[in-house]
Amino acid sequence: MILFLRFQDFKEAQGAILNNEGDLQMLKTIHTPPEDFFCFVTQAFFTNFSQNDLQAIVVVIGPGSFTTLRTVLLFVQSIQFLKQIPVMGIYNENNRSIEALIEDTQFSLDYIKKNATEHVWPDYGSDPNITIAKHFM
Repeated sequence: MILFLRFQDFKEAQGAILNNEGDLQMLKTIHTPPEDFFCFVTQAFFTNFSQNDLQAIVVVIGPGSFTTLRTVLLFVQSIQFLKQIPVMGIYNENNRSIEALIEDTQFSLDYIKKNATEHVWPDYGSDPNITIAKHFM
């Protein structure tokens, strides 16, 4: 089983389960803040599938919201560390749906293992503006 996560902004989050050949088995879309992502993933997927069946994760690494990407990547890397499974990050410049992304690429377990990296890093698509002075009135 492969978990596929696309959480690029505050407006929409998607998660999917693919079989080891990369075929879509389940897809969920929600509108929730990043702090609820963990609950979304565990309730939506691990109530229907065993965590022991999880063999790989595909996660969109950007571009997107700083908070959203950091939250989902922390979650993904925690699972990667605990389960010692491959994780593959992909860049989704046009914020395409999971269905559209899997039409272009067959995310089979073998493909993910070949393209997995030890760590996945967010690619925000812009520089942070946290150090820019803000003027409040």
